[in-house]
Amino acid sequence: MENGEMKTQKNEILLGIAEDLRKKNLDTQALLQAIQDDIISHSQNMRHPYVAENILESRFTPPEEAYKKGMTSCGAMANIGSFMLRSLGHEVKLIHGSIPTSKDHAWLKVKEGEVWKEYDLTNGGNLPREGRIIKNECSSWEEIRNVIEAEHGVNVHED
Repeated sequence: MENGEMKTQKNEILLGIAEDLRKKNLDTQALLQAIQDDIISHSQNMRHPYVAENILESRFTPPEEAYKKGMTSCGAMANIGSFMLRSLGHEVKLIHGSIPTSKDHAWLKVKEGEVWKEYDLTNGGNLPREGRIIKNECSSWEEIRNVIEAEHGVNVHED
């Protein structure tokens, strides 16, 4: 089995959910809300959803694994949401930043037409108007892994 085939099989659950949402022909805002509702509902229906122990688990657990474990940390939800949105053809950026209630927070930017709109899957879609700081924007957390590790005192390995 080729690497691309394994990746597709590995993400079958999320691709199926995304396809079901595509059939509903939702606008972007309703689609984001449906994704958020699905992630939270799935987690709440689990006997023991997994809680990320640190930011590295939150950000770097693959989307399908995070979904299967019922993870609802901001980084996990941003990962899951971005994967589903991209599979439906949306342009998405992951945001690593902070909000007044958390020095580390993750949310999405989704392109609607020519405008990028921010959406927070962990806070009902809402971001505080004041006090939020965007530290980095990326397509994948791997692009800024060294930044996140350095912020949290993790030994950064040079290649």
